[in-house]
Amino acid sequence: MQTSDKNKINAKLLISKIALFAFVLLLLFTYSSQESNNQNFELNQAAFLYEGNELVGVNTDDRALELEAAQKNKAAEVKAAAGVTDPDTALSTKVINTPSLIKFNLTDEEQVELIDYAKQQTKVLEQGYTLTVDDKYKYYIKDKETVEWTIEKILLAYLPDKSYLDYYQSTGKFKTYTQGDKKFTGISINNDIKVTEGYSTGSLYIENQEDLLFNLFHKDQNKTYDIISDSASIKSIKNDNDMNDTVFKINNPNLADNTVTYNGQQIITNDLDPVIEAVQTFETVESETIDFDTVQEVDESMLTGQFEVKTEGEEGKKEITYENKMVNGEVVSTEKVNEEVTEKPVHKVILVGDGQVTNSVTVNGSGTSSTDSTSFSNSNASASASGFIWPSSGTRVTCQYGCYSGHVGIDIQSYYGGPIYAAKDGMVVTSGWSNYGYGYHVVIDHGNGVKTLYAHQNQPPPVSVGQYVSQGQMIGYEGATGNVTGEHLHFEVQINGTAVNPYPYIA
Repeated sequence: MQTSDKNKINAKLLISKIALFAFVLLLLFTYSSQESNNQNFELNQAAFLYEGNELVGVNTDDRALELEAAQKNKAAEVKAAAGVTDPDTALSTKVINTPSLIKFNLTDEEQVELIDYAKQQTKVLEQGYTLTVDDKYKYYIKDKETVEWTIEKILLAYLPDKSYLDYYQSTGKFKTYTQGDKKFTGISINNDIKVTEGYSTGSLYIENQEDLLFNLFHKDQNKTYDIISDSASIKSIKNDNDMNDTVFKINNPNLADNTVTYNGQQIITNDLDPVIEAVQTFETVESETIDFDTVQEVDESMLTGQFEVKTEGEEGKKEITYENKMVNGEVVSTEKVNEEVTEKPVHKVILVGDGQVTNSVTVNGSGTSSTDSTSFSNSNASASASGFIWPSSGTRVTCQYGCYSGHVGIDIQSYYGGPIYAAKDGMVVTSGWSNYGYGYHVVIDHGNGVKTLYAHQNQPPPVSVGQYVSQGQMIGYEGATGNVTGEHLHFEVQINGTAVNPYPYIA
């Protein structure tokens, strides 16, 4: 019977607690709905803190009294500024984005237990600061100095030493420095960083500066460590974990390679996964060569098709400056900003002949049985001054120019695979197979309308179109490709597209 009565009493107390707690919640809801009418409840002994219309915490210690006094002083200042003298004029103590103080009057001792319960269920807030990065990441800190310290450590992680940061802070200018081939011209943090005063649960606050720095560079990471020992120094730990100087400084901002350490000391070794973007700009300069041009000058004392080098060409030089942008040590963009010629190129000058050659050819008979009679004259120079050389290692001519109808060159026989030489300097304009009886052949352009042709080579020529060849350079091998009766070199000289007797040029 006594047990049953006790259970009934306990149930009654439980119901009473629930009813009282519901009553307090009703009061809070009524306050929220009446905020627009500037109505405040007169309560005491507990301070409920709001952000907007949301209850975010309650304080019952000395801080509550401080908040109450601050709110009263603020209200008095507002009244005085507005010229209000009526002490009964009601002013709202609510401040936008700042917790408001709500006081209430406890006259019923039966409610004390309920209020204690409400306090246990509500967050107790502490005043501090919120660091917001790009309106996305939030960190709760106790003082602004933590942010200043952290920003300095971020910049120092990318600078050679503290003197560069001191110079920037004292002058507002960045002191350039060089590392390897990079000339660093600037450093900054490429994030929107805001620091606002406010309140948060004490457990959310970051307790020390090193932890804030770690969180800014290691999203959702737990710290990993190596331990200093007799066989493990800072240097060896950096090498083992592939940490460069920047990563080491961010992970361990109060250590350096020469810091005195002790066995058992922890070294943080995490890879970076940063929220912060540390941006560096640097210049690089690259040297490049400038190709020289080849120009021709006419010399009438030389035969048409003759030429000689008057001035050898020389390449020039230029320096190109690039501006590079690097984020957290990785290059993200490169832009050319300047180009300067340091050495001008020297043109190659070639003298080309303009003297005329007259050829008179008489062919007796027809077909392959013929007698050749060739004469030539030139008022400016003799044939020996033509400037061309014999194009073959052989000297036996098996078919003269015009030895049969349509034969517009001379056939020179050496041996199968014998070398063929360029009769004069020039540019290769044809190299390969011919569908017109020449087989594998090469055509060289010597300028001023003069070309030479080398036909019936035994394989694809070793020179290519666009290649500049020198006089006497080997350009192929004697063979029997195309329309032939045996191996030989078929050699032609062409003036403005018309084949002429080669003898005045190579004899």
